[in-house]
Amino acid sequence: MSSEKKALTLLDKQIDKLDIDPFDLEAWKSGAVALVELLFGPGHSAIGQIKALKVDYSSWALRDATARYNPLITCKLMGKEVLENAKAEIELYGLSRKTSDDTTVNASGILTPAEYKKLAKALEATPAEKKAMAVSKVVAKWKPERTVEVLAQLLASQPGIIA
Repeated sequence: MSSEKKALTLLDKQIDKLDIDPFDLEAWKSGAVALVELLFGPGHSAIGQIKALKVDYSSWALRDATARYNPLITCKLMGKEVLENAKAEIELYGLSRKTSDDTTVNASGILTPAEYKKLAKALEATPAEKKAMAVSKVVAKWKPERTVEVLAQLLASQPGIIA
């Protein structure tokens, strides 16, 4: 079984846990965050989305809700959607590439789909000198603040690059 299929199976198992009774949202979130970090790395956007899930029984939430509103079911649906999106990402882009020190790097969580596609195409260039120039041309078209944001996120998620 390929690593992508194994990853999809693990995500399916985590999704299935949403239907088990009794359900503990905090325990499920811990497992889901650990799984997403394992598959995509610690900087993936799904981690923040999962951590943000909470059962909201505040008066404001209940005031604005319909009679059929169930905050726990809403959390389960949102959690399922986040993991379904992670599955779609694996199906579209495959699993993360590995760096030389075997740490996971997944720029697709940091870049927009258009940026990711352009950089992926630039990285197909050979030899290495042309590859660097192709990447430079793509990044040069970004606004300076976007370049700083992407670089900061990559370095923060992969501090081993600096070592």
